[in-house]
Amino acid sequence: MNEAHFKSAFLLSPIVKKHIPLSPGLKQAAVLVPFVVRDKKLHLLLTRRALHLRHHPGQISFPGGRFETTDNTLSNTALRETEEEIGISHDLINILGELGHYRTGSNYVVTPFVGFVDPNYQLTIDANEVEDVFEVPWQFFVERESHVQIEFRRKGDLHQVHFMPFNEKMIWGTTAQMIHDLVAHFE
Repeated sequence: MNEAHFKSAFLLSPIVKKHIPLSPGLKQAAVLVPFVVRDKKLHLLLTRRALHLRHHPGQISFPGGRFETTDNTLSNTALRETEEEIGISHDLINILGELGHYRTGSNYVVTPFVGFVDPNYQLTIDANEVEDVFEVPWQFFVERESHVQIEFRRKGDLHQVHFMPFNEKMIWGTTAQMIHDLVAHFE
C-alpha cells in the first residue's frame, strides 16, 4: 500500500469510532500514529518508553500523553507531546484524522491521531520520557502472521491482548490494539 492509497482509503472510508464516556477518574490523552514514507513505502514511527518511568516503563508506544487545557484540542495534545518527547515539530506533521477512543488499564481514554511526518525529520529525544525511536515497515503489520492475540480473564471479564513481535521489540497492549484496528480498517 502506498501513501496515496492509504490516505484516500483512510479519508474515504469512515472509521467507526468507539465512544467512551469520560467518568470521574478517567483522564484524557492523545497519541500520534506517525507514518513516514521511505522509498515510496509506508513506515510507522514508534518509541520505547524510558525504563525509569513509573507507568509502562520500556513499553513500545506512540508519542503522546495527557491532555492539558492549554492544548485546546486532543490533536494539539498529540502534536505537543510528539515535539516534547522526540523533537518533531508540528509543522512537519500532517494529521489525517483520528481512530477513535481507547481506554487503558491506567485510567486514560486515549485518542490516536493518524498523521504523516516529513521524512527529513530530525530527532531530539527527551531521555526523561523516551529511550529509543524506530521505524517499522507498515507491510509488517499488514501481514496477519505478525499479529498474536491472547485472551485472559480479569475480575470476571474476558480481555484480549494483542502482541506484534518485531525483531527484538515487543509491541503489545493498547499500541498493538490501535495498529490492529487500523490494519483491519483497510481489509
